[in-house]
Amino acid sequence: MDNFSTTGSRPEWEDLKSIVLIGNYLPRQCGIATFTTHLLESIALNVPDKACWAVAMNDRPEGYSYPSQVHFEINQSQLNEYGLAADLCNLNQVGVICLQHEYGIFGGKRGSFIIELLRDLKMPVVTTLHTILKVRILQDRVQSRHHRQLEITQQRDDKAAPLATKNTVFMLEPNHPQPVV
Repeated sequence: MDNFSTTGSRPEWEDLKSIVLIGNYLPRQCGIATFTTHLLESIALNVPDKACWAVAMNDRPEGYSYPSQVHFEINQSQLNEYGLAADLCNLNQVGVICLQHEYGIFGGKRGSFIIELLRDLKMPVVTTLHTILKVRILQDRVQSRHHRQLEITQQRDDKAAPLATKNTVFMLEPNHPQPVV
């Protein structure tokens, strides 16, 4: 299976000029930072003809000493910086955004600031959800907010398609105590 999705005889990913990852990034000490850093390094190694860089989330005003792969930093509590990051990605005509989502790394009420960034982007967004909540009360509130966020993304990009397999992503249904695969 060489071509997963094609336009004519060329895979769609061949047309991508650049890939941007948004999430925590090393040297920030957390699992998402490690994951995002390793993912960027792997993409850059395997598709060296594509520009690949990161937008890093900061949990402290002074930020971190990031490597050159980080082209922009967002102070998670500054709403205006989310819009600036979207502007940067749009101006650079980024091909696709890979958003690393984890509760607590985005500012606003329950992380709502990230929705502002998503609303302003002009390219497809692939989101990795790193946590599925098990607490019933939070689950219902977060599910409702994320459905609105996903609807915004789908309305913005009619090329959006599910990229996850049954083994990696599942939905939490309001009437089921356990995740439904």
